[in-house]
Amino acid sequence: MKLAEALAERSAIRSKISTLSTRLQANCKVYEGEEPVEDPKRLLEELNVLTERYEELVHSINTANAVTKASNGETLAVLLARREALTNKVSVLNSMLSSTDPERGYRNKDQLREVIIVDVSSLRKEADDLSKIVRETDALIQAANWNTDI
Repeated sequence: MKLAEALAERSAIRSKISTLSTRLQANCKVYEGEEPVEDPKRLLEELNVLTERYEELVHSINTANAVTKASNGETLAVLLARREALTNKVSVLNSMLSSTDPERGYRNKDQLREVIIVDVSSLRKEADDLSKIVRETDALIQAANWNTDI
């Protein structure tokens, strides 16, 4: 199995567990004399199977990320950490930049005028440059994911 396939399966299991949670909540109690739509015991058994498989996948994925090197020589763990950190920074910068949009605020003649005190163009360039690094890092990660057997 390729690392990318394990990641896809992990995502699918995460989604199934979320759905199971909703189904369990909906079927764990009924009015007296009625039957649940689904058997909670069977749902719990399914949850146990999914949880065990999820644990196996996460262990395999984490192990692979720690030892697999991308084409630039860095491990996937390092690249994943970088991508997450830069993605968070880009998000903050973009939120900040959106707050400088003059169309966002309303003021009447009695209010003080808001003045932008940051260099919007340099922040926008930084956000764009970091977004490019995130895309390049993601490409390295994806390539390694499809070339790594676990």
